[in-house]
Amino acid sequence: MTGAADLRQTLRDIEVFAGELPGFDPSTAPDTPFELFTEWLLKALSAGVQEPHAMTLATADAKGDPTARVLILKDVSLRAGNSPRTRAASTAGTSPPALMRR
Repeated sequence: MTGAADLRQTLRDIEVFAGELPGFDPSTAPDTPFELFTEWLLKALSAGVQEPHAMTLATADAKGDPTARVLILKDVSLRAGNSPRTRAASTAGTSPPALMRR
């Protein structure tokens, strides 16, 4: 079992949030969340962040049971989701509805 114990210690030794985290002053933020998100995404892309378009979306059903899935961002738009997948998510009992697009 030394392999498992070594792996456990190796994982615990990994530095989390290495370096200084960027500051955030809400008073200097853009007017809309859309602008702020696109600003952050473009900064991540220019900084060479791997897979900045990958994210985990978590929702809960009417009973409060959570579910999560990994999504790949394919577009950014101000339009609200109106695809068949969005309508399916909103009727599947997720709260709040997950806005997904093909």
